[in-house]
Amino acid sequence: MPVSGENVFRFSGRARKIEGLKGVAIYRVDTAHWMKLNPSGGLILGLVDGRRSVEGIVQELRQRHGFAEDIVREWITGFFSTLVDKGYLEDAAGPPLPAVEPAEDRRLDVLYLHVTGRCNFACPYCYASASRQAPDLDLEVSKRAIAQAAELGAKKLAISGGEPLLRDDLEDILRAGKEAGLMTQLLTNGTLLTRERALSVTPHLDMLQVSIDGWNEETNSPTRGKGTFEQIKKAMLLLRDIGYDRVTAAVTPFAIGEEDIQKFLRLALELEVKMVRFNKLIPAGRAKDLEPERFSGERDMRLADTVYTSYVRLQQEQKADSSPTDQTAAAQATGGTQPAFGVKVAGDPANEVMSMTPKAFCGVGVSTLSVACDGTVYPCAALHRPELALGRLMEESLADIHARSVERHCRLAIDREEECRNCDLRHYCGGGCRAVNYALDGRLDGKSPHCEALKRRIMDIFQRVIN
Repeated sequence: MPVSGENVFRFSGRARKIEGLKGVAIYRVDTAHWMKLNPSGGLILGLVDGRRSVEGIVQELRQRHGFAEDIVREWITGFFSTLVDKGYLEDAAGPPLPAVEPAEDRRLDVLYLHVTGRCNFACPYCYASASRQAPDLDLEVSKRAIAQAAELGAKKLAISGGEPLLRDDLEDILRAGKEAGLMTQLLTNGTLLTRERALSVTPHLDMLQVSIDGWNEETNSPTRGKGTFEQIKKAMLLLRDIGYDRVTAAVTPFAIGEEDIQKFLRLALELEVKMVRFNKLIPAGRAKDLEPERFSGERDMRLADTVYTSYVRLQQEQKADSSPTDQTAAAQATGGTQPAFGVKVAGDPANEVMSMTPKAFCGVGVSTLSVACDGTVYPCAALHRPELALGRLMEESLADIHARSVERHCRLAIDREEECRNCDLRHYCGGGCRAVNYALDGRLDGKSPHCEALKRRIMDIFQRVIN
């Protein structure tokens, strides 16, 4: 919108302002968009009161600070044009700007396929309660589910278990995923990965996620078992040596403490992984009887803060230790950041804040479906509970099951939630993890039991961005 000197603006009722020591952040409550303003921008925004004209603000700044009039006018009109276009300023004489109505996307995005319930591990937090004696998902049912997911518009396929590498025909399932055009990911503990098997499965994979819960034997063995650390590390080095560079190291923070995070990230650097993912501990399966404090929102947010703080520290160390030539090469390889891997903490609203991606909700039962090893479909991989079963693939199509699931679960969207729809920060948290809601409160809907921790985390992120 072109801005002239006669315009009089007010700060939009759909926007909020956060003051910091080194500037201001403004954000839209109806979207996830935000902007950081430096102290000068914050000062100018403070002059927008619904009474002063643009020209009046220009003259006040000129007189107060002695700036050249033409320069101030050009800068202010450009600045205000941006704020108007982004919905932060509105005509003081006109009606309030309408809220942006959230788009309700009912498409399936990701299908979790638990191709076996068998596992050679017995991790104490396993949401699937995998064991050595459990069924495999029928091969033809697996292929049919993959084909039907693609027809529904799904983009991603996550092959999980149990331990998928226990299946001799795993390659057939992976091949079906790629032939259907799905971004295919394999979730494994890595200990069964030989060179021959690695060369066999990796051509069909867009990402291979290896679970490793510590940076050494002592921190890994409480969950993965004695002697497994070197096995897992060997598998990840094997993938590196065969030239497969799309490996995610997935850690569930069970036995490691905050003091171990930096060491774990250094291990990731050594293993040359592409991503480090810190999974959320869910009170389901074998984890449901663990100590309640393990599932506190404060613990989750503290972990997230430690992870990103440690990651930034590692970036700084890598930059300081490398030559200018090395820094240039690293910047080219990572898009300007070091080290050459990313980090993500599941459930951390920093993901939505920094990407400015509005989160309608976690997607349970709408954008996500999960197929158990017996062919039963559930709304989420962490919600394999009999009372939440949606249907069986042996009896009806995935399309029919998904349609029924959407009608049941779309009500969980954050703008439909009675307790959440008026929250200014709702599009950054999306209501939190519904599996946690269900485990702790016995319901999928309603305000997250981690609500206050999520809010504090979001506001802390904004303060860090400002300062």
